Amino acid sequence: MSQPRWAVVVPVKRLAVAKSRLRGALPGVPHEELALALAADTLRAVLACPAVAEALVVTDDARV
Repeated sequence: MSQPRWAVVVPVKRLAVAKSRLRGALPGVPHEELALALAADTLRAVLACPAVAEALVVTDDARV
């Protein structure tokens, strides 16, 4: 029997408001860059999982 394959939906807020509790956590790193890096890391982790067949990012931020 083959392993189940999953589709994963990754919601990402507009970068200006995403991860608000981390605002200012890394001096010298713009908040939007940090939020984008976290979203990208999450997506890489999802796609690295062998059980994931596809990933869909849902956002209203054109940069994401």
